[in-house]
Parts: sequence; C-alpha cells; structure tokens
Amino acid sequence: MQTLLSGQLLFAALVTGAAYALVALGLNLVYGTMRLLNVAHGEIVMLGAYVTFWLFSVLAVPPPLALLASTVAAALLGAAVYHGLLRRMLASPRLKGRIEANSLLLFFGVSIILQNLAALLFDATPRAYRYLDGVVAVGDVAMTGNRLLLLAVAATLCIAVAIFLRLSIHGLAIKALIQHREAAAVVGIAIGRVQLAS
Repeated sequence: MQTLLSGQLLFAALVTGAAYALVALGLNLVYGTMRLLNVAHGEIVMLGAYVTFWLFSVLAVPPPLALLASTVAAALLGAAVYHGLLRRMLASPRLKGRIEANSLLLFFGVSIILQNLAALLFDATPRAYRYLDGVVAVGDVAMTGNRLLLLAVAATLCIAVAIFLRLSIHGLAIKALIQHREAAAVVGIAIGRVQLAS
C-alpha cells in the first residue's frame, strides 16, 4: 500500500497523464470540429517521434528544435490528409453524412498505411537518445530532467490551448463550430479554415 501512495508513483502518473492529455486534446479537437474518429492520431504522434529521433541522432539538431520540426512535419501530414481525403467530402452535404459514419474505417486505413510506411522505413529496434537525463531528487522522489520538461511543456500547452479557445477569435470560432456547425456557418465562420487548423 505504501508503494501505491508513494511520491515516485504520483510523479510518474502526472508525467504520463500530462502526455496523454496533450494527445487527447488533439483527438478532441478533430472530433469536435469535424465529427471524425481519427484512430490514426497515434501513428502521427509516432512519426513525429521518429522525426525528432532522427533529427537529433543523424543531424545533431538539438531536441527542442527537433521537437519543433517534428510538430511542423506532423501538422503538414495532417493538412495533407485533410486536403487529400476529407475537404471535399466534408464540404458536400451529400457526402458529409457518409464520411462521418465511415470515418473510423477511413482513418483505420490511414493508420495501416502509416504503420506499414514506418515498418518499411525503420526496423523494430527500440530507439532512444539521452537528453536532460540527469536525476533530480526532491525528498524521496527521483526524477529526470527530461520528464520534468515533459510535464512542464505538456501542462503549459494544455493551459495555453484552454486560454486560446476561451479568449481568441479563432478559438471562439472553433468552439462555435463544435457547438453548432450550421449556426457557425450562418454567422460567417470559415468552416474549412477552422477544420484545417484543428
């Protein structure tokens, strides 16, 4: 019982939960704005991790810059999927009902394609790199610098998105689209632009 209530376990749960919350935020925005179940979201996160790893390992790009580059690459991949597969279907009233009902199958296909692409490009060897791996001890809790950084970045991004959705014009447009698509279009919100940004 003492192990279950330890500070070490609490810290590990906070770090893991913060990372999951960040991924879930992206899933929530996609589903809310487009009503599509994006089961390929995890594969896009995986490809971002590979981009970060290879930029750091092969090109010696510092991890913060490699992380920024992988974020841009993942956003471009998401925009390509949106423009290539979804934009025309979501704009057509006749096809929109079918794409919403079949989005699970569509994104499952995208997921399989991305998994097989990763299997062709990379092998199954676990990969990691050392960055901010010094141990910081606070009382009986030992934590590495990279896990502290992950917790700080994930928490900051989640709070920043919440503030963005509440206070910015584009954030309010996203919330309006999530609440009522037709009413958002009537008041002049560019639905396609909001969906692309989400």
